[in-house]
Amino acid sequence: MWHAATRELVAAGRLRVIGVVQEQHRERAALWLKWQGIEWPVAWDPFNQLEVKLVPKVLAVQPGGLVLKDRLHPNRIEGEGGLLEVMGRMQGVTAELEQPAQFGPHLARARGAITPDDDPGEFVPAAMAILLMDRQGMDAGSCSRRRAAVRTLVDRALAPNASARDHFRAGVAQRLLLDLEGPSQRPGEQPNEGRFQGALNSWSRALSLDPGQYIWRRRIQQWGPRLDKPYPFYDWVPLARKELAARGLKPAVWKVLLSGAETAKGGYDLPVPVIQENPDPLARIPLDEKQRAILHWAVAPHTGFAGPNVRVAPGTSRVHLSLVPAEDVRIEPEGGPLGIWIDLPDGWRARSSWIDLQSVGEADYQNPRLDFELVASAPGPPGEAPPPVPRLTGFVLYPVCIGENGVCNLLRRNFDLDLRPAR
Repeated sequence: MWHAATRELVAAGRLRVIGVVQEQHRERAALWLKWQGIEWPVAWDPFNQLEVKLVPKVLAVQPGGLVLKDRLHPNRIEGEGGLLEVMGRMQGVTAELEQPAQFGPHLARARGAITPDDDPGEFVPAAMAILLMDRQGMDAGSCSRRRAAVRTLVDRALAPNASARDHFRAGVAQRLLLDLEGPSQRPGEQPNEGRFQGALNSWSRALSLDPGQYIWRRRIQQWGPRLDKPYPFYDWVPLARKELAARGLKPAVWKVLLSGAETAKGGYDLPVPVIQENPDPLARIPLDEKQRAILHWAVAPHTGFAGPNVRVAPGTSRVHLSLVPAEDVRIEPEGGPLGIWIDLPDGWRARSSWIDLQSVGEADYQNPRLDFELVASAPGPPGEAPPPVPRLTGFVLYPVCIGENGVCNLLRRNFDLDLRPAR
């Protein structure tokens, strides 16, 4: 509405419009803007440097620096009493415009090294600048700079005086690094200590400290359970791609595919379980002891943990699992089933105990990612303490083939997940 209402004024030079988007994913924001034909310059602010709690937020800035916060509706721009007329009457009034947090002089340092001995608080702006600017190069220098920047932000969140914003920034940084480089596979690192879970944990800690910050809440809800979604986050993507293709425009290829959680619609109806039989009840399928594929997982909690919510019990969440094949290993559908078996705790519900690959948002057999929703058992009578959140156990089955013409084998990997949100 604002774009349509201001297009002629912008073309005539009577108004300048600048957008700021809080989106975590730059490429997804770019797709939306291209699809909608937005012509404004739009800044990308995943770290929420503007410190907004809700969107949309519209501000009108008079040339003298006065910020007008009322009369801001796209149907009230021109005419008597409209935005332009009111601002014109105030041209003689000046006020100091509050400056949002800026990278400032730290930009000059952003391309340099940040060492573990540097003070995390001092170099937080430079670390954010590195992650926002250095997004293309995958050479050793670029990777080293990015990882050092993430360590700076994570270390800042570990400080005794860390704020809610510090935790949020650490989560953004870890998710940006995951999207750029994929899951970490450092020697000795446990999969559930990886970048995705680290991001979710950081956002959970931030939200616990400031439950009214809805920009932060939306980060968790993006990958969280359907019961926690105020709206579907990315259900518009297929239509956008289709319409852009019809116009002869080629949308950019995304490195990070959509998960089932990101395309799911919200709703408060409990899932009706589909009865399935355990595909390996006697555990006869061999374990992947040689780690032909690395299993990574993350648990996105229902954000009710950060405030009262009568609809769900603690532990309701969305579980994300991904497989990263080792070098010279392929995962092929001809080799057998690929999916997850979950041992549902007593009283808990899921759509099914067996989830196959085809149930996710955008299937990819070579780098499989699966996610599923868990609804915790109902709490007891009012005033009674909720039951403790159990751990979730189960296994993943996947067919691996070694080499171009190698034999394919069906392998199994067990998992044991903690469903409690980070505090």
